[in-house]
Parts: sequence; structure tokens; C-alpha cells
Amino acid sequence: MNQPKNMTSKINNHQGKIFEKLIEMGCQKYELNEKAFVQKIPENFHPQKIDKVTKKATGYYKESAQPDFQGTLSDGRSICFEAKYTNKEMINQSVVSKFQAECLSKHKALGAYCGVCCQVNKTIAFIPWGVWENMKDIYGRKYMTEDEVKIYQVPVPMYVDFLYFYHLGVC
Repeated sequence: MNQPKNMTSKINNHQGKIFEKLIEMGCQKYELNEKAFVQKIPENFHPQKIDKVTKKATGYYKESAQPDFQGTLSDGRSICFEAKYTNKEMINQSVVSKFQAECLSKHKALGAYCGVCCQVNKTIAFIPWGVWENMKDIYGRKYMTEDEVKIYQVPVPMYVDFLYFYHLGVC
């Protein structure tokens, strides 16, 4: 039996939040080990009204949201990345907004470690920004399959080890 579309959306949204929590646990682990100080940037939400009974806000997210995570690594280098989740077997380049892409490109140009930390179906990876922004040239299309993402797969020992490749010196 097929689930209603709004139920599928709720499940995917919830799984995306779990994925972000695993990234935040990585941020905490790195901070405790003095490897990095990385923070989640608050969503660019603009409330329109607040229900007086439930105290819930309704509104909209502005397109010009910053990349999801930013911070500093123990060697002084900046880090900036977007987090994306999909339960599909491919991820489209367009899931990163134009504004976020511009921000990531500017950070990268100034020497920051940048990329997209993503979960594509069952694979969790940190895709370097140079690969993400040149997806069309590298793969001949503007998406990556789960198999293609696997080359950038990172360990998940109770948190997303998004600095795995950075600490190996292969970034």
C-alpha cells in the first residue's frame, strides 16, 4: 500500500533531521577533542503568525539561507558545508541553492575546506565542493548516483565523521 505523499514527506523530513543531528554530534566530538569548532547555522525562517494556543509559528524559509555548517579547524582553516539528505539512489546538484553555492564557492576561493555532507539512500559522504560544483564536467550530468557518492563515504561511529578525509590529508 502506498503512503500518502504528505506522510512520505514527513518521514523524509524526520530522517533529514536525524542526519543533521548526527552531523551535530560530530561537531561536538571534534570540539571535545579540540579538532574543530563547527556550528549549525540557524535556518532563515520568517514567521508570519503564531498560534496563541499551540504557540507554533507558521511562515516561510527565505531562499538566501547560508550553508548549514560553518566553523574553524584546529589548524586555523575555515570549514563551510551544506547538509543534504535523500532516500533516493541519486542526489541532484540543484538541492544546493544558488545562494548557498555562491557562498561555498567564495569560502573555497579563500581557502576554506568546503563541501556537501550528504546521505544518499544508505550512504553518508562528504563531497568536496570542487567535485560538487563541477558535477556536470565530471559525471556528464548534474547529479550523482549512490555508487558515485560512495568514493566520498565517511565513517559514522555514532556521529558523522565529516572530517575523515581532511584528517587523512587527502582533501
